Amino acid sequence: MDGRLVVGLLLLKHMTGASDRDAAQTLRENPYWQAFCGFENFVTKPLLESSSLTKLRKRLGIKYIKELEELTSKH
Repeated sequence: MDGRLVVGLLLLKHMTGASDRDAAQTLRENPYWQAFCGFENFVTKPLLESSSLTKLRKRLGIKYIKELEELTSKH
């Protein structure tokens, strides 16, 4: 999975307070979210399962996720 998609979606999820399921659905429906996550064209097919976000958070580790959330909260 592309790094910009991962970080972008985690940031958007944190900034909006969306659940994993809502974030995955909004990504599919919202061209602005897709552009923020690095897509050059609007894509209407499912892009990822909501469970992918859980797996990514586990793989990245809680320390990384907390640092990312803290950085976005400061700006």
